[in-house]
Amino acid sequence: MAVMLCYPALSAQKDTLSLNSLTGERKPQKDGGLKEVFLYVAGKHYNNGLVGQSEEFKGRVFHFQDELKHGNASIIIRNTKISDSGVYRCDFPRLQPRQTFYIQLVVGE
Repeated sequence: MAVMLCYPALSAQKDTLSLNSLTGERKPQKDGGLKEVFLYVAGKHYNNGLVGQSEEFKGRVFHFQDELKHGNASIIIRNTKISDSGVYRCDFPRLQPRQTFYIQLVVGE
């Protein structure tokens, strides 16, 4: 199991993340594409109705629903595999200014 920490810097005017915020974790690929790991939009995510998650992450990625309002957009990847190793991008495109973080995940044998 891996916990990928992702906390945006929230301004004084906006001290919580709106539950309508869009957050996403994506894993860049060598070919320039992105694997969809997790996406949250207006209460919907890959575990409750959104489509588009990369097949290899289905049923393994979860978020901390009650923590979103406090700015915690971290995710858990269960049953991690060596192939999960790599750089992940955590993106908050609707925050002003937009915030993007990169997280290096290393999974050992």
